[in-house]
Amino acid sequence: MPLMLSYLLPIFIDLSTANFGIKLLLYSIPFTHAFMAPQNMIMGNTAQVLYGIAYQAAVFTVFVTLAARLFSGDALLTLRFRFPGGRT
Repeated sequence: MPLMLSYLLPIFIDLSTANFGIKLLLYSIPFTHAFMAPQNMIMGNTAQVLYGIAYQAAVFTVFVTLAARLFSGDALLTLRFRFPGGRT
């Protein structure tokens, strides 16, 4: 659903005149930057395209790091997690 939201809303709403809350909601979804890139390149907004690429790279790095930490050990397979305080 967030993927369709980030694709359809910029088609029907002009983001340059949109409410700050709507802008924040849409730009927090990484797919919005990919969908807005062709329009921004045609209009000459290369800075916004570069910002979108950097944001997508940062989100990608965070999620790959989280996935690597999650799947690095056997805790996921054995369902035994070590919590702070000595509980297992």
